[in-house]
Amino acid sequence: MIMMDLMVFGQAKLLVETIATSVTSLERVHLLKFALPIFRDLDASLRSDFCLAIPVLVHCFRRAVKLQEWIEVEGLASLLTCLLGDAPSTVEAIVKHYHHLVLPSLAAMMEGPESTATVIGMLVDHVARFNVSIRGMERLKQVLLVMRNILVDHEKQRPPVVLAVLVLLAGLAQHADNKVYLMKCPGLVKLIVEVHIPVVNERVACFLKDLAWETRNRAAMIETKGLLQCLVQLSKDDDLETRLHVMKTLRRIALSAGNKVKLLDEDGMLHAVILATQHDELQIEAVSILLCLFGPDTTKRMLSSELLASLVVVASQGAACQKASTIAAHCFKKLSGNIHVNDLFYQEVLDGVMAISCSEISTIRKWAALSFVEMSRSVCTSFALVRNDTTMAMINALANDNIVSVRAPAIETLMNFLASPANLKRIMLYDDVMNTINDSSRDWCQCTSHRAVQAILTLATYAPIRPRVAKQLDLVACLSLFGVSDDADKELKQAALRSVIVLAPLL
Repeated sequence: MIMMDLMVFGQAKLLVETIATSVTSLERVHLLKFALPIFRDLDASLRSDFCLAIPVLVHCFRRAVKLQEWIEVEGLASLLTCLLGDAPSTVEAIVKHYHHLVLPSLAAMMEGPESTATVIGMLVDHVARFNVSIRGMERLKQVLLVMRNILVDHEKQRPPVVLAVLVLLAGLAQHADNKVYLMKCPGLVKLIVEVHIPVVNERVACFLKDLAWETRNRAAMIETKGLLQCLVQLSKDDDLETRLHVMKTLRRIALSAGNKVKLLDEDGMLHAVILATQHDELQIEAVSILLCLFGPDTTKRMLSSELLASLVVVASQGAACQKASTIAAHCFKKLSGNIHVNDLFYQEVLDGVMAISCSEISTIRKWAALSFVEMSRSVCTSFALVRNDTTMAMINALANDNIVSVRAPAIETLMNFLASPANLKRIMLYDDVMNTINDSSRDWCQCTSHRAVQAILTLATYAPIRPRVAKQLDLVACLSLFGVSDDADKELKQAALRSVIVLAPLL
């Protein structure tokens, strides 16, 4: 078997040499027809050894395009496609001769028959994946100029030609050194977003996604006329991969704080993101965009029944898509800190937090508990929450959760409630809540136990209800035990003992 491979390898090597030295195009066409099956059947590891022959074949390819020998062009393009398929993306022979391969390819696609354009389109797909840096390569800048000129007149060009240009540009945009250069290339991005040919949509979206990877490009992208609306339109594309590229682009743009308002100002943008939450493959990116967009200046203008319903649905999926569910739950935490009891969608936000509080996933319950913490920071909102028996029962259940990351923020919520004198008498009416605070003071988690003790101290230091607190013997005993414990917080222990002294006469 090895001998057979070596014999075929020898034949292939001889064929390449013969093709390069043949005098007429007709000879080369016959040799190429014979060579292609041999190269396709050759072992991949042996095919990669022909990378050094690529410059010779590229020279033949350029000559054939110049003489418009289209049958020979197709044969050489097929042979190069076969060789490039197994070549590493860093092969110097490809990188060095990139412009020698690209310019004739584009010329052949514009001037040759449709069959030639199809064959070269496959070659371009392979060429685009090579790791080519524009920096310091003047000839590559000439290639960019040619591609830019094609885009200027894209309506007069064949769709495969425009597609080839965008495939090549998307390939260049993957290189870290090229992202800023391509963004700064005068008018290039604007020309790309103005191309409205369905066959190129996926490549346009991919190009914009790769540009958005670079932090320095994001502000410029959002200022490029027509770019955001282009993304909105691409989000409606039938191709799933295109829509996924769009969501990834928007997520990266939304990471920059200065872009949030501008994204929301774009007509149809928020609705496009909300619709994307309904597709399993797009959910993670879509809810991540929403998470980035929520903020003090944006939350209220974003809120709608459609948005909140979508977040509840995603957060309630649980194990079906845990990452998306967790991010959606995190969204509730962010928006809870920017909404108050008198706001239009307050009740729907509260209903959403209540819904995710029942999740089987502890991380989602944690975000629900943290959402209650955010709500409890507002005096007016905490006043309403304390007087809602259903909500208090849910917060109490979270405070008794067996996961400390859920339990601790729920106790913090109760402590925030007690910070308002208007809530103290009402809190005392909830026996289960008082029992939870008492039990939490002995929690193995120091953060939780300290918060519980501070909550009891708040009750004990409010004179109007001090007699009622004194009658809660468990609370007084709790303070006594904490005061003589080996806890490291000496000030808190002293405060606990002082409260016991104050309460003692009232027992």
